[in-house]
Amino acid sequence: MLKRIALIIAICLCQLVFSGSVSAAETYHTVKSGDSLWDIAIQYGTSVEKIKQLNQLSSDNLQIGERLCVKVTSDQKPAATPIIEAGATYYVVQSGDSLWKIAQQFGTSVEKIKELNQLSSDNLQIGLKLCVANASVQAAPAPATQPAAAPIENTAPPVPTDNYYIIQPGDSLNSIAAAFNTSVVMLKRINNLTTDVINPGCVLKLSLEDSEVSRGGSAVNNSITASILNTAMQHLGTPYRYGGSAPGGFDCSGFVKYVYSQNGYNLNRTAASQYSQGTPVSKAELQLGDLVFFCCGSSSIDHVGIYIGNNEFIHSSSPRSGGVIITNLGESYYLNSYAGAARIVQ
Repeated sequence: MLKRIALIIAICLCQLVFSGSVSAAETYHTVKSGDSLWDIAIQYGTSVEKIKQLNQLSSDNLQIGERLCVKVTSDQKPAATPIIEAGATYYVVQSGDSLWKIAQQFGTSVEKIKELNQLSSDNLQIGLKLCVANASVQAAPAPATQPAAAPIENTAPPVPTDNYYIIQPGDSLNSIAAAFNTSVVMLKRINNLTTDVINPGCVLKLSLEDSEVSRGGSAVNNSITASILNTAMQHLGTPYRYGGSAPGGFDCSGFVKYVYSQNGYNLNRTAASQYSQGTPVSKAELQLGDLVFFCCGSSSIDHVGIYIGNNEFIHSSSPRSGGVIITNLGESYYLNSYAGAARIVQ
């Protein structure tokens, strides 16, 4: 009898230990109003892809009250270390990796990794074995362990290097634009972004570079033109104000005068007089930073904007149009009222 009781107790203890280990190994989150897979992944130090895999989700849509498995301890593996085979160095892609992050870790470049592995895009699959250095170029060994990331504070992003910024967890286009004195529209435009969604580890270009500005001209002029365009883009969305020539509100010539004054040029106050200050250029010869003029309300020049490429110009339009906006020269209203162009930066 005593043996039977002891056996039953032993079985119960085994069951308790087993169930406890399963419970301890899995972490769950109950979806609340406002939650997204991205928010939950950041909260638990995992990835959207991992959560979707654990819960067999086929979309990012969530239901309030839904219970999600967000982490399985037994499924976590130590950080991968470099693999040396036949003199070449390899690395196995982990969750959250990007080509830029791996290149930094092994002291190489994204282009070199793509060349060694014949990659045509930056997309990576978890578990993919990448060659990060061939036999003739040995990469620096990756550390066996890496320190835990410091808590994210509500501070401005770190200073960028060479006009680029690495996106941090918790960043948004709005916060980056505010920190680096630019605009969301500018960031999206120069990075070819079609949405406001950004991912940690990706790299953003913060402003136009000299080489992107002009088909010709000196490096000095290109630098000035790039600065003019960056200044103009920072004021997208500023309301229209008749007679305005400051960031609180602009009319068309006030906007152009302000942008150029921030870059060392003292332009006249009206659109017509600004036209007389520059060197006339044909529409076919337009370069970035040139001024484009229109006769909108009469037979004389009464509107001006700054050409930004791709047949578009930035200008302070009207209260109804949204103030400082970007418009295509091909729009019928401006196509029919186009009066000419002038180059200020020679």
